[in-house]
Amino acid sequence: INQFGRDLTADVRSGRVRGIYGRDAEIQTVVEVLCRTEKRNPLLIGAAGSGKTAIVEGFACKVASGDVPELLKGVRVLAIETSSLVSGTSLVGSFEERMRKIIAEASQPDVILFIDEAHTVMGAGGSQGGMADMLKPTLARGEIAVIAATTDDEYRRHIQQDKALSRRFQPIPVKEMGPEQALEVLKLRRDALKDKRGVEVSDDILSGLVNFADEYLRSRTFPDKALDLLEQVVAHAVAGGETAVTTENASEVTSRLAGHPLPPAEALTRLRKEFAALGVADTASAEKVIGRLNTTLNALDVDACRPNLVAALVGDAAMHTVEIARALSRALFDSPDRILDLDLNQMRDEESVNSLIGPPPGYIGFGGALPIHELAVTPCTVVVVEGADVCHAVVGEVLANGLAQGFIEDSAGGRYYLSDAVVLVPVSADTPEARKVPLGSVFGRGDAPERVATDAAALAEAVLGRALCRQMDMVLSDLVAVTDASKDVYLRDSVLPKVTQRFEKRGLKITWDDGVVDLLLKETSKLSDLIEVEHYTEDLVSGLVLAKVALPPLGEVRLVRLGVSDGAVVAEERE
Repeated sequence: INQFGRDLTADVRSGRVRGIYGRDAEIQTVVEVLCRTEKRNPLLIGAAGSGKTAIVEGFACKVASGDVPELLKGVRVLAIETSSLVSGTSLVGSFEERMRKIIAEASQPDVILFIDEAHTVMGAGGSQGGMADMLKPTLARGEIAVIAATTDDEYRRHIQQDKALSRRFQPIPVKEMGPEQALEVLKLRRDALKDKRGVEVSDDILSGLVNFADEYLRSRTFPDKALDLLEQVVAHAVAGGETAVTTENASEVTSRLAGHPLPPAEALTRLRKEFAALGVADTASAEKVIGRLNTTLNALDVDACRPNLVAALVGDAAMHTVEIARALSRALFDSPDRILDLDLNQMRDEESVNSLIGPPPGYIGFGGALPIHELAVTPCTVVVVEGADVCHAVVGEVLANGLAQGFIEDSAGGRYYLSDAVVLVPVSADTPEARKVPLGSVFGRGDAPERVATDAAALAEAVLGRALCRQMDMVLSDLVAVTDASKDVYLRDSVLPKVTQRFEKRGLKITWDDGVVDLLLKETSKLSDLIEVEHYTEDLVSGLVLAKVALPPLGEVRLVRLGVSDGAVVAEERE
């Protein structure tokens, strides 16, 4: 057993394992279960990172210090891994022989086994005569004592299904720590890190790390997520040759880990520029968006679990959902690709909700990948919900609950958070519900802004339903509208710079006269979509330039000037 196990009590005495904080009740329950005559096998069940292994280490600390009942004094707590037991047992009967020896040694009164990831015993050693089957009789008779640990999900999937095995254990729930307890755990770890790495961390920074983890790492568990942040900021200081963690270092590390590349003030400044480049027609709507994000990005919203912004897009805004999503992604997350598409268009019957949250346990596809799983990897993203206006009511209810709670729960019980996302819900006017609404000025021009807002809100509620519409922070109709003024800004600040940037990568540096924009405005006067304006412009410029100048060899640069001659855009090469 010494060959395959690690003596935790010896590790405590040698200083490799330190004391823990905040788990006295769980440790006491472990002690009581171990004092029973039969089935003295505690099973710690809790979320990953909640501190199950730390509880066992805390128990080992009590044993090492003698702070246990007389029955448990002098015992050894031996941690064994299922993988090491199976390793090298390819010959028939070799695993069974190894297990018999371990059980015989573990039957000594001074030995307690600890099996982490306890669900792995179910398949270890093969389906017949495997590890689980060999442990059951000795566990039931109380001949050996085993402390086991596993997650809620794995317990339900594996151990609970085997009634003969599950009844041999006494389940002990391990709840997630609160922020206050996690802070005390960080203080203990800080002292250990100072001894090992020589880096100081102040109490204020520890509090900031806990608050950050609580606010932005919702898919993970205390104290593990806070400990990871502490380890990372200390490692950052060590890599930089510093002896103390500064607030600037901590902010840089935490923002990078959480996927927040830009501070809120800078992100909102960039968003104003992005909206200007899109040719925003309704500045009041733009400021409303920015005002809401100013509150949520700075974590000042009362209900912090909800998304940073939920906006229904109607009319011209719905037509330009892609452009709005890209503008938000570039400004807030410094990338045009931080966009998650949730397409509900095909979810028109009750069973199709499985495409959103997964099928129930036992059905084909259970546990498979789903679009919402991407939120676990990139929680800071722009979520575009297509088809919310045509999906089944059950699907709409799941979406509405997800927006209200700040997370969508899949069929396996996993939570995928929308708290750090921006959610856009385009609404189509081409539905039976929308046709019943007196739209008035939703798609009109020149009407009073309040009339447009009223009609847009009426359309959104008629199509999405009251429950889902209640979760919208705002309904935007003319945020992006194709007018001569908006097209002028869009051409000058967005389309032409992008076109010339693409040519510059191929060795052609393009400049243009102001008259080019005026002529392009005239040529695109009948186009009502910004994408059409963009495609028309890039095709026109590409055709004119390539007709005059060939793409140069790699490393060579040529100059091209766009101008106007005889009422048409022309291109000429410059020296």
